[in-house]
Amino acid sequence: MRERYLFERKYIRKDNELKIPSKWEKLIGEDTVKILCKEYKEISSFFSENTQYYEQEAPSNVEYMEILEMYLAGSYKSEIIIENTMKDKLFFTFYIPFFKLARYYSRRKYGDILEKYFSKGIYEELYSALACVATRVLVNEIQFLENKLVGKNANEKYSAYVEMYLSNDEYIEELFQFYPLLLRCILEKICSVVEFYHQLISRWEKNVIEIKKCINIDNTEITKIKKVGDNHRNGKHTVKIFLKNGNAVFYKPRNLRISKIYYECLNILYEYVGLSCFKYRIADFGEYGWEEEIKYQKCKNKDEVKNYYVRMGCHIALSYILDIQDFHYENLISHGEYPVFIDIEVLCGHIKKNYIPLTANEKAKLFVENSVLGSGILPRGNKEMDIFCALSGKGGIKTGRKRLILINSKTSDMKFVYKDAKTKKGYNSPQINHKEYRYNGFVDEICLGFRKSYEYIWKNNKIFEGRFQNFSSRMLYNHTQNYSKLIQLSYHPMFMTDGGERQLILSKNFFFHIRINPKNGKDLFESELYAMLKGDIPYFSFLSNKKELYMDNHQMIKEYFTITPEQYIRMRIKSLSSQDLYIQQYLLNNAIKGSTVHLENRMDYMHDTNFSVIKICKQIADYLMKIGIKNSLKTDINWIISLTGTIHISDMFLYEGIAGMIVFFAALNQVAPTRAYLEVQNILLNKLLEYTMNNSSSKAYSGAFCGEASIIYTYLVLYKISNEEKYIKYAKIHENKLFASLEIDRMGDLLYGNAGAVIIYLNMYELTMDKKYILRAEIAANYILKNLKEKYSIFNNIEGNKISRLDRGIAHGGSGYSICFTRLFGKTKKRKYLNIALELLKYDIKRNKKENQRSRKIYWCHGAAGIVLAQQEILKYIEDGSYQHIFEDYQTKISMIENNFNIELDSLCLCHGILGNIMIIEQLTGKIPCVPWTSTLSKLNYFIKKNLWTNLENGNPGFMMGLAGIGYAVLYLDENTKKFPNILKLEL
Repeated sequence: MRERYLFERKYIRKDNELKIPSKWEKLIGEDTVKILCKEYKEISSFFSENTQYYEQEAPSNVEYMEILEMYLAGSYKSEIIIENTMKDKLFFTFYIPFFKLARYYSRRKYGDILEKYFSKGIYEELYSALACVATRVLVNEIQFLENKLVGKNANEKYSAYVEMYLSNDEYIEELFQFYPLLLRCILEKICSVVEFYHQLISRWEKNVIEIKKCINIDNTEITKIKKVGDNHRNGKHTVKIFLKNGNAVFYKPRNLRISKIYYECLNILYEYVGLSCFKYRIADFGEYGWEEEIKYQKCKNKDEVKNYYVRMGCHIALSYILDIQDFHYENLISHGEYPVFIDIEVLCGHIKKNYIPLTANEKAKLFVENSVLGSGILPRGNKEMDIFCALSGKGGIKTGRKRLILINSKTSDMKFVYKDAKTKKGYNSPQINHKEYRYNGFVDEICLGFRKSYEYIWKNNKIFEGRFQNFSSRMLYNHTQNYSKLIQLSYHPMFMTDGGERQLILSKNFFFHIRINPKNGKDLFESELYAMLKGDIPYFSFLSNKKELYMDNHQMIKEYFTITPEQYIRMRIKSLSSQDLYIQQYLLNNAIKGSTVHLENRMDYMHDTNFSVIKICKQIADYLMKIGIKNSLKTDINWIISLTGTIHISDMFLYEGIAGMIVFFAALNQVAPTRAYLEVQNILLNKLLEYTMNNSSSKAYSGAFCGEASIIYTYLVLYKISNEEKYIKYAKIHENKLFASLEIDRMGDLLYGNAGAVIIYLNMYELTMDKKYILRAEIAANYILKNLKEKYSIFNNIEGNKISRLDRGIAHGGSGYSICFTRLFGKTKKRKYLNIALELLKYDIKRNKKENQRSRKIYWCHGAAGIVLAQQEILKYIEDGSYQHIFEDYQTKISMIENNFNIELDSLCLCHGILGNIMIIEQLTGKIPCVPWTSTLSKLNYFIKKNLWTNLENGNPGFMMGLAGIGYAVLYLDENTKKFPNILKLEL
């Protein structure tokens, strides 16, 4: 009776007292256990100590009851099994009776239709399916019995276990009594495998003439059948059918109309871009279908490789418009000059999410998912995800995840361990001979295919709108790997002793469903549970003209979607526009990490002096407004940021977030106020204030560029720009968030940590003369010192230890810390702060000299420009000459920066670009270097006139590494505009 799952039981209880074992709170979460007990009486009864008894209900699986009766009767034992190729498989003796049972069950239920196919692949699949269920239990048993096994070594003890125990009927009976779920799961697997292959072979025999015609094969004699992919809906999966002539056909137990329509549309695009079409041979029979095998083929020449990547651009456009998901590298086959996706089953991937009210932040996140990045073809700067994406994925790469594997097989020492998982071999990159040609060398071709395809669909939308009808599609609700790991865990011996235990471990996702989908979460969970109890990956689907969602347990959720998938696709096609094309091209360029434009004649912009600083800044503002993601009411806005290979939405802070944007727009509105810019400024201010007024405790960093101090600094800069006292008030309110973040800071540095917080507290004191901010600056400084001691064993002169390896420069290194402690000395006159500042600066200078021998860095963040700012800061406090050696290269650094402005340098940004260094030279010398400044404006003007935004920090909108900061720097440096604070020095 313990093989029954909880929903198959009826409990009678005396009272409602519960005693939940702590193991379940650890295994599936305390909240999950509580809500499961609340929603399901049988689960709370399972945990009750006062359950008097329970009555059983027979499982609703009729096939299981039927095969159980056959097993108990033993009639199958006379079956003869000859399978020499499998006799060496692990624990093979244990499975022989079940092979006999499967053959007996097949013949009793379906006649002789499968007889000749058992040896052609059904036995192999049976073994894999049953081993998945039983291996962990059998390994546990051999470990338990090891002292009773006779043998000189671990190999002989394994043989003894097989001969003495797995061949012993009494032991097998005891095994199933102790692990009742083991027998049930094995019998259910036999049922599903036999039923599936009966259906497959019946369909093959029925369709064989049509298959020969559609797929163009001349010999239909099957030599082998092989499982491919995951199980869904009672063991259904893709099968590769090998034929006598060497060809192969794939059977797919689902509607293939999506694939047929997709390649019809793709061929329209191929013709438009001037390339030959690809005929993908598919025989679709509604509930199932047959496909030809697409084999990997090398390209003949470089032109074919270029054509391959133009076609890939067509794929990216079409998959974007259809909102396709799950195009990973294993689904892509390089077939000569044709990239072929062999498994298209997820259309309208975000149809559900598109009709939920969203903030600009949520909308920006959804925008990324809904964009060209959503299909899985393009890398997104997420290492864990990008190793699977169609373009960048390849075999042999560590996934960052662990995989459960068996070691010391066929010995009494065998055990399961977790080892690093690696990706499987891929066939997704074109080759000539043995040389592989990766995507990032063909940026122009990909972008060309994308742009032309997008424009053609946009301008000929009627051709495409009517094609996507009468199809069915899968909907992904959770990652397949998450389901697989949970199913695998459920076969652990711990959960095979009682149906209640296995059901509970598979209920781990219940709280997740209820939390993200309160209305339908329970229904979705029950469908998932129904599938996973059978060892299947849950499968949700929909029909193109319906709003319902169909689930594994033969149930559906009515009106699950707001519109039908057909309407959704028409809506997406109609939403195509020049602005959307521009944004998608921006994302595409950043994803493949290249620029579509290469400036061969740089003299064009060097001599162009016909420009206006204000006009340049307005054009930057217009571009930022163009690519901003707004909510439906246009009362909120956000941006997509692409930095160091990652793509994400902007945060609230100065470096790349909302705070940096408002600083630029506020400065521009002081110089050239425009209604549209003022509206953006107000939206951003409201967004920032909402964050400030939120009373939830801060879990953010404390720093002056990427933390809570950056919000305060932004308010102070806005005050200096506008002279409006309200900004001082906002800064005071936000200070509570900053103070809460000081203690949890582990970064310490200027950008993210308390070094930045100290400086901003001193700025607050300078404007308010409130000594509270001096005290809090010292509190932050003490946290810094504690952190530095723990992480870097500081200091030489202060604590008697030598400085360990800090980063160099102002952003994360000694110079940033030095400025912090120098300014603290300036306000408190406590000599210890100056001593600390000197030691940190001395270390940074020494390290910079050493590393400059390898790389000549002169920028603000990690190079000489930031270090010389720290030298300038501390120089005014050194009077006795004792530390003059620290400043001996001060003028040398300034000259080095002045003499190394390279107009061919791609970066103009504040963090590590030309404009940042011009601002620093202006700060150090009081003069703007004329030639670099003029050349930079010419370059900016040239890029903007030519609409080459991707050449400007890859079109990034952010402040320190993007366009907002470039615009602010131009305004700061222009002699005709009001003097604004120098952000790089955190001044007011």
